[in-house]
This record gives sequence, C-alpha cells and structure tokens, in this order.
Amino acid sequence: MFSNTIQPRLWFRDKKVTVVGLGSFGGGAGVTHFLDSQGAHVTVTDLKTDKELENELAGLADLDINWVLGEHRDEDLLEADLVVLNPAIPRCSPLVERCVGAGVPLETEMNLFFKYCRGKICAITGSNGKTTTTSLAGAMARQRWPGLLIGGNIGRSLLPQVDEISEEDWILLELSSFQLDDLASIDRRPNISVITNLSENHIDWHGSYDNYLAAKRQILRTGPAPDIAVLNLFDPLLRKWAGESSRELRAVSAPAGGTAGVIADMDAGDVRSISGGRETSLFSREDLQLRGDFNLINAATAAATAARFSRRSGLSRASNTGYSSSAPSERSNISMTRSPPPRNRPSPPSRPWGLRSSSSAAARARGAGSTSWPRQPRKRPGTWS
Repeated sequence: MFSNTIQPRLWFRDKKVTVVGLGSFGGGAGVTHFLDSQGAHVTVTDLKTDKELENELAGLADLDINWVLGEHRDEDLLEADLVVLNPAIPRCSPLVERCVGAGVPLETEMNLFFKYCRGKICAITGSNGKTTTTSLAGAMARQRWPGLLIGGNIGRSLLPQVDEISEEDWILLELSSFQLDDLASIDRRPNISVITNLSENHIDWHGSYDNYLAAKRQILRTGPAPDIAVLNLFDPLLRKWAGESSRELRAVSAPAGGTAGVIADMDAGDVRSISGGRETSLFSREDLQLRGDFNLINAATAAATAARFSRRSGLSRASNTGYSSSAPSERSNISMTRSPPPRNRPSPPSRPWGLRSSSSAAARARGAGSTSWPRQPRKRPGTWS
C-alpha cells in the first residue's frame, strides 16, 4: 500500500499533496509543516470542524494551506499527487480503497520520517506502558545525551526537524501498532527496538489479534547497528519472541532470568543491571514516584534502553530517582522539549542514568496499586498502542 521509494526532496515542489486527518498526537501538524517547507501545495482534510480543531489550526495559521473541514471530498484525494494518511484511519476504509484503486500514492508522517532521518533511531512500543517507558528512557538518556530528540506517538512530530538531525544523533520514538503496521511497507527498522508487553488491543483496526501482533513484531525485523532488542521477559509471548529474534537481546527479567540487561526484582523491590554475570544496583522501588510492579518493570525497561545510547558498556548507578506520570497535555519537558545542541557529544551526567524529577501529578501515579505481575493501568480513551 505504501511505497518503499525515497523520493528526492525536490519531488515535493509544486506537488498537490492531501493530508487526511490532523489527529491528536502531532503527526498531522508535523507532516503539514514538512510538506509546506518542501514547496508542496497542501490540502488538509478532516471530518472535524474548524471549531473542534481550533488549537491545531492556530498552530498552522502561518502556512498557506487549503482547508477542507467537516468532510472528505473525492476530488481532494483522487486528484492529488500524494495522499498522507493519519495513522488512526483504518487501511481498509472506503476512503483508502478509493485512493488505492485510482493509483494515488500513499504516505504517512512516520514513514516519511524513517525515510529521511539520517540519525540513529530507538523505538519503543507495547500494549501498555510505552509512554511512561519512553519518557523515563528519555530522561535517563538525556543525563548523558542532553540533545536527545523524543517524538512519535508521545505527542510530537520530529519530521519538521529532520534536516537538523545528523548521522551521529540518537532519536527516541514511541510507536503505535498503527504506525508499525505502515512501516512494514518500507525497509528501514530502528537501531534499537523495545517492546514493553503485549495484550489484545485495537482489534477493530487490525481485524484480529494475530494482525495486531504481526504489526508489533515489525519492530524486531533486522535493523542497522547495533541492532538491539530490549524485551520484557516477564511477558510470556515476548520470551518466545526473544528466542526467535535475530537482534542482540537486552533482557528485562526476574533474578536468574538473564545474563545481559536489567533485572527487576519484585521481592526486593529494586532494579539491577547485569553484564557478564556481574550485577550492579541501579535504583529501588522507593526511588520511584510511580507505584506498582508494572511501573518498576517500565523503569527497568527504560534503564535497559537508555544504557544502549552510551558508547560505554553497562549502566552506571542511579540514585535519588524521581519521575511522575502525567496526561498528554501535562507532559513535562522530560518528553516534550528539545535540549540545546550539540547532540553529537555526550555530557557528563550529574546523576548517571538517573531520572529527572517531573513537576506533574505524582498523586495519580501513587494511586495505582501494586500487583504481583506487572498489570498495567487502564489506558486513556482514544490512545493508540
């Protein structure tokens, strides 16, 4: 459905491109900015009205956009040189089928980012906990790499900044199953791929649980160096996938469950790195503002992920750790802002691989009870996984 071809950037100049759906996670606005900067004639169509999209429209007010709101018109789709689809639109919808039948090329914001990004990509997905894990991993990695860019499903498109990213830069992305399903059409995969856990989700979009799992598994296809997979081995299906993946494994496991990665010890309530049989304490349950065993595993997964950004092997001790969860509109600068350059030289961390405290609502995080298996809290309505 989506082309693997990487068009030269001049291809977009004077092309008629229609963006279908602005969405709530920044991708629609990001790809609109990108296309406008490339000289395309951009039409944005959305079933929502201008009143419903007031905030999104304000952010694009300085662009020369043809707005078609409250409806989707065939002429905006079938007469376009390129149609960019929002991830939430089912790929079997009549709108998409009409485009495919007419031979109109299709793209997505995330596919375009993977095609044009020169940097190294670490991507995190999972049925639950991926936003928390992405925010934690970003906070940890920024202690060493302060210019790390964080985006994707977490609520920020990095496509408008793609030209600023060098080959030495690391990018941290949260990816949904929708975005991963679309990435199946192109060759590139993340340098580091992370899965937090798996459970039945979004069957209405994918059609079946098998299709959902196939989309998630796209992230584990062979990628560029270091070609690492960080997997939560508390999840029985991920234990199976770990044995089948060609990627170098960094496991998040119980004590005696792995030889390289991070141990989450539920009984002791602490997280330790393990390398070559040697264990190093990282942080404890008491160091986290987040409550629940599932969040101890999220933090352990984040630590295993952040360690892979370092040019040095292993993890350093993290102390006085703090992080609190927040809703998308309240996410702190841990996950939503870009730190000053240079990005290609690491900075000495004040607390190596530690977590920066967030000013967001820790009280909500403390309300999540502890369980023996890391059961995740119920997702917010309308989120993708």
